[in-house]
Amino acid sequence: MTENTSTITANGKIIRVTANVQTREQLAKAAENGAEAIGLLDLRGFFDTVQDLPGEEEQYDIYGEIGRIMGDSPVTVVISNWVGHRCPANTDLIKNQLRALLRANIHGNFSILLPRVSHVSEIIKVQQLIRESQAELEGGNLPFRVPGEMGVMADVPAVLAAMDIFCFESKFFIAGEDSLYYLYAADPEIKTSNSILNYFDSAYLSYLQDLVAKAHRRHKRAAVSSPMVDEPAAILLLLGMGYDEIIVAPGKIAATRELVSRLDAHAAKLIASKAISYWEPEKSFAYCRDCLVRAVKKPQTD
Repeated sequence: MTENTSTITANGKIIRVTANVQTREQLAKAAENGAEAIGLLDLRGFFDTVQDLPGEEEQYDIYGEIGRIMGDSPVTVVISNWVGHRCPANTDLIKNQLRALLRANIHGNFSILLPRVSHVSEIIKVQQLIRESQAELEGGNLPFRVPGEMGVMADVPAVLAAMDIFCFESKFFIAGEDSLYYLYAADPEIKTSNSILNYFDSAYLSYLQDLVAKAHRRHKRAAVSSPMVDEPAAILLLLGMGYDEIIVAPGKIAATRELVSRLDAHAAKLIASKAISYWEPEKSFAYCRDCLVRAVKKPQTD
């Protein structure tokens, strides 16, 4: 993959605009569109059977291919067989994925993301599985490299409530697609609440604001990957809240980078503060859209 420059706002703040990849086609498009990184990679879409990933060798082949395509660009991988604190996890399936990742990491730059986490002990459990995987690979004389970082998909409200504890073990946090559903005690499997207005509700905006503020207080990164980022006005809002990374569909990378480069992060902070204060999501949404029209800086011409 060719080297990419960072995305920089009109007032000089660096923002990561990365790709959400779930299929081979999306991987190719991410590379073609100059993704700075893959902010979210779910390998299940690369295979015909999505419930359980195939064995270690087949996963290793795919991760190796991804590593060679992306080069040194970071790739954050969802541990697909991890089901969280409320259900027993299949240790063998998880270790298959971890061993494949450790082996393929000599060809790339992988990090690990844990979904559906609700207790810090779950992170510690995966750390133990990584150590066991290392020992097994060493015993089999297989080369490997440990992934650089481990983060948490901060969709379950328990993560925000215990953020100071989670920050001891997690390097970064991503507010994902299911965060809206868990916040309102809805079923994320049904996904009936995906109107753009729901993402501008004061409770959800306050959740996002608190998440990034608590992460930054402990010097951790925060990102958003949800249908919310398809709305340009939401990019302005998330920039104002202080998010470090915006994870978008591969086809939206160029447009999102262009938009971010024409926004002032300092001015966006004032807009975000007012947007959260509206009780009605319709008013918050309309306000952000109106501000976006006025906030976008025209490109300079010689």
